[in-house]
This record gives sequence, C-alpha cells and structure tokens, in this order.
Amino acid sequence: ASPQRYRAAYYFDNRGALLFHIAEAGASLARLTVSDILSRPLIPVPVGVEAARRQISNALYISGVDFTSDNIPGIYMGIQVGVDTASPHTAVLELDINSIWQNIYLMTIGRSGIAYMVDAGGIMIAHPDRAYLGRPMPAQLAPLLAGESGYAEYIEPFRRHPVLSSFCPVGGETGWGVASLANLVGTA
Repeated sequence: ASPQRYRAAYYFDNRGALLFHIAEAGASLARLTVSDILSRPLIPVPVGVEAARRQISNALYISGVDFTSDNIPGIYMGIQVGVDTASPHTAVLELDINSIWQNIYLMTIGRSGIAYMVDAGGIMIAHPDRAYLGRPMPAQLAPLLAGESGYAEYIEPFRRHPVLSSFCPVGGETGWGVASLANLVGTA
C-alpha cells in the first residue's frame, strides 16, 4: 500500500525493440509532450529491464528485488499490452521501493524488536541492518513462504541469541512476507 516511485518506464514492440522510454517524473514529465517522448533518441536498455521483458508471459511479471549501486532497492514489473494478442507489445516499469525499506527501517517492536521483509524466495529484501540484505531468512520461518502466518522461537543465526519471531505474508503478486523479531534475552 506504500506509494512507489517509478525510475523509468519502457515500451517495446512485438519484436522486443524499444519504442520509447520515460525516465522523468512530476514537473519534468509535465513539461514534455507526447512528440518529445516519441522523437528523442532511444537509450540502451538496462539489463534488468531486458530480463523483465523476456520474462513477461500472459500475466503480470514482477522481478525479485534488485539493488542499485547506491544500495537502493527496486523491482521491475512488466505486462503485455496492445490489442494484438498473438504478438503483443510489452511494457516494463522500473520501480523504486526505497519507501518500503525506509518504513521497515523505522519500525520497532518494544524496546529492541525489529521488522524485516523477505521476497518469495525467502531472501531478506528490507532490514534495519543492511548487512542482512540478500541473506536467506531463518529456516524456522519456512511456513511464511507457503503463505502462512505464525510465530517461531529460535536462535538467531547471525548473532546467535534467542529470539521470538512472528511472520505473515504480505499478499498479492509479489509473494513477499514480513517478519518481526524480539530478543528473548535482555530488553524486549
């Protein structure tokens, strides 16, 4: 439900050739005409965008989380468009999901608890400690990947202390889930 910003939008013909792209937002985009957008030189298609375009089938495609060189998280969303269902055009949005990461970063549970988010494969994609990004979630939270909510008590694998964790799926097309954990030793 968090509002996302797009980094860029790409529109491809049925052969996979880029027809136009938009990388402006807000007031910058408002100053452009359709002719400005359609007549400007095309750019090389970024690797993540091309990978997303190739994955699009009959349904909405949502990539895994990709981090920029500045460690800003983003995803690619793609869909088939157009009236010719035999050879449709495709559109890919490159979305900045940093606002989700910021919300997770600022969330606390009690005095020492935290929240984090995992993708459909169980990889941590938002965590208050950036060192955890890209690591697999604890195995004790496996029911989360099956769409289940619950809780688990276990030894936190990276810092080796007992924690209580609750978890639930976010829902929707992403397959993401959110977990919280509180230390069972010291302040909680």
